[in-house]
Amino acid sequence: MMDIMPAATSRKELTHDRILDVAARAIRRAGYDGVGLATIMKEAGLTHGGFYAHFASRDALLAEATQRAGRDTGAVLVERIGEGGGRLCGRNAWPGAEPQCCGDDGDEPASHRILS
Repeated sequence: MMDIMPAATSRKELTHDRILDVAARAIRRAGYDGVGLATIMKEAGLTHGGFYAHFASRDALLAEATQRAGRDTGAVLVERIGEGGGRLCGRNAWPGAEPQCCGDDGDEPASHRILS
């Protein structure tokens, strides 16, 4: 019996994933409306013209990137909660966010009280 090896990830799939990673970071940083295709492609190291080889539209990109941003944020939250007592802040709970906390002034936000 012959074992079938999984196909190697193609260059196109790797590029598609790179665009999604950049777009997911942009969504977390600036929100859905703050995501521009030219900026995403430039940050991914690609030309704006190559976008349509990977996605049918901006909305198609944002649909996939929003799922990825949510998945990544959820994984970080689970990790932080599992660490036991780590403070959580919506502004620094995910990769790529600025390392700051909205409770540094002594006014602990509700998210810290609920998730700590």
